[in-house]
Amino acid sequence: MNARMSAFVGLVLNSRHATVESRIASTIASLSHTLLCARQESYVRISQVELARLAGTSRQRTNQALRSLEERELIAA
Repeated sequence: MNARMSAFVGLVLNSRHATVESRIASTIASLSHTLLCARQESYVRISQVELARLAGTSRQRTNQALRSLEERELIAA
């Protein structure tokens, strides 16, 4: 229960104080976390609309953040 509460508090703080780019990056990281997700792939297939909803932002701002992260070579399309 403590781990779940800690994760929830982290999500709330992240959604209120982080930049859109940071929220998108952290959402992608949580979706690809190897201990939390039983997956073999090193990539995440998700639409910009779905990612935007999870990160609490618009699809347009998600697109801008993804481009910025890609330009800095932090993610690959």
